[in-house]
Amino acid sequence: MTQSLVEGMDASAYATNLMAQAALERKVEVIGEALNRLSKLDATLACRVSDLPRIMAFRNQPIHGHANLDVGTVCTVVRTALPVLIDETRALLDELSAA
Repeated sequence: MTQSLVEGMDASAYATNLMAQAALERKVEVIGEALNRLSKLDATLACRVSDLPRIMAFRNQPIHGHANLDVGTVCTVVRTALPVLIDETRALLDELSAA
C-alpha cells in the first residue's frame, strides 16, 4: 500500500503531489512508531530489523522537522528501504505465527 503512493511518480512529480506527500509521511510515522514500540517490548526481536535506528530516526523527520524534510529522500527511502523492511517484517511475523 505505502509503495503504491509513489508508483509511477518521479521525485519531481512526488514533490508537487501534496496528497501523496501527506499520506506517505503519515505511513512513515506509523511504521516508525510501531518499530519504536517493538523495540521497547522485545529488543531482541526488534534488533533483527535492518537499520532499525535509522528507520526510527527517519520517522522523526516528518514529525519534528517537517520544514527540513526532503521529499526526494522520502520517495527514495520508500522505493529502496521499504521493500527490505516489508520482507523482514513478513519473515518475523511468519516465524512468530509458526511458534
